[in-house]
Amino acid sequence: MAEFTSNEKLLIENKELKAKINKLEKQLKASNKRTSFYECTSDIYKKRMIDYIEETMQLSVMDEFEFYKNIKVTAENYKLDMDVLYHLIPIWFDRSDSNYERSQADDYEECMIEIMGRQKYDAELEFTSEEMNIMNRTPDLEEMHKIIWDYINTNMSLYELADKYNLKINNLFRLLKINNLIVNETDAKGYETFYTDYFGTDFYWDYETEVGMIE
Repeated sequence: MAEFTSNEKLLIENKELKAKINKLEKQLKASNKRTSFYECTSDIYKKRMIDYIEETMQLSVMDEFEFYKNIKVTAENYKLDMDVLYHLIPIWFDRSDSNYERSQADDYEECMIEIMGRQKYDAELEFTSEEMNIMNRTPDLEEMHKIIWDYINTNMSLYELADKYNLKINNLFRLLKINNLIVNETDAKGYETFYTDYFGTDFYWDYETEVGMIE
């Protein structure tokens, strides 16, 4: 009887594992499809934008950037997309170190993270096992109440909330779920913004796809 029960458990575990694999395969397929579409659309848009800028305002924008040393401020002053200007700066200044001028901007790292996405950026960071344990912790009751209050009552993005309390982003989703604030990850407040923060500025949520924060 014990052997039958053990086999039954294995069958259940196998079924759950297959379901997880199927879910991951669907997410990967959707991600690859989105990547191809957005890269193509983004490249066409950026090429048109770059041609227009170079024809009409390149020198003025370069002077403005040299004065402010701020990518977002310069982009806003000329009604440009930040990521377009980010890619144009090293081309326009044409130095041996192509990234030098851009890296001098006050908001260089902030813009770089927004463009490449937190998924890639965070993957390049290294943490000790102690730091990982802290970021993957379950907060005590007092801290959890603060997290929940901020989540409900402020306009903080999910990444801003996770960073404020030194939490891994997938741990934040876990905490929201176990505290009955969400059922599915896409229920999370500000998920659309999170999606772009996660993948980068070229990506927009289709209101269906899950990143895979909750297992």
